[in-house]
Amino acid sequence: MTVVATTAARQYLVHGSPNWVDLQTTDADQAKAFYRSLFGWRFRNRFSLNPVDATGAVSPYPTSTLMATSNGQPTAEIIQRTERFADMHLPATWYPYIYVVDLAATLRRVEAAGGTVITGPTTRGSLATIATIADPSEAVICLWQPRDMSGAQSMHTAGALTWIELETPDLDSACRFYHAVFDWTSSETTGLPRDESDIISPTLDSYTVFSTAIGRVAGALRPPIDGIPASWCPAFAVIDTDIMTSSAARHGGVVMAEPYDLPIGRQSVVIDPGGAPFSLLGPRRHLRKARLSALGYRRT
Repeated sequence: MTVVATTAARQYLVHGSPNWVDLQTTDADQAKAFYRSLFGWRFRNRFSLNPVDATGAVSPYPTSTLMATSNGQPTAEIIQRTERFADMHLPATWYPYIYVVDLAATLRRVEAAGGTVITGPTTRGSLATIATIADPSEAVICLWQPRDMSGAQSMHTAGALTWIELETPDLDSACRFYHAVFDWTSSETTGLPRDESDIISPTLDSYTVFSTAIGRVAGALRPPIDGIPASWCPAFAVIDTDIMTSSAARHGGVVMAEPYDLPIGRQSVVIDPGGAPFSLLGPRRHLRKARLSALGYRRT
């Protein structure tokens, strides 16, 4: 059966749009318990996935997969790393995906722009043909050319993927690379919004937003200190960033950045029990009360 995106998700699926995210971990059961408690995700379709490359060769390393659903629709995947990866002692990692119309052509763009094709093309079962790439600063991101599924069926709603963010020491190179590969345009905001009770790191004095023809799709910022490797991080939508950040800590996550305001909303950064960082993104503080009221929430 062919699976297509819902109307809410489909409007974002043009070349260069974030459309999927998966977590690779050596403890899928631990991750399942954490994200079910935090977001209310349900899980289904646990199966053995043998990736197939472009030549038709099947990987000898089967991978167990859990499909996570939010609001009853597929929104993410948890992949149990094999013993081969467990022996490497790699931390759990979230990998965002970008929707592309022509994967082969996009990979040529990647190499021409100074990036690296790490793996692929390979098939993700009947869902998509995928590849993993790194930009010139070695930030890793994945590409998704749909087969039977266009990507997440639930996006921009509570508990679902809503944003991806790049942390890189070389923003200028990143802007050139992603413009060449995905046709993203970039704009920088300085003088970030704050009120008297906001605490924002003094190093976070600007924020870059990447956009496609249909709107904003990703953000970028420089690391707060030198030596932090470039990386991509997904953000999941929440109604109240402060409340959900506290909830993440109660369920075993580690809060790396307390909630702070950005041009795209109010965000915090959390590391899950397996070591994978992700963000929680909700409305900015002055909009939160109105949003909660509109949704029927009342503080008692």
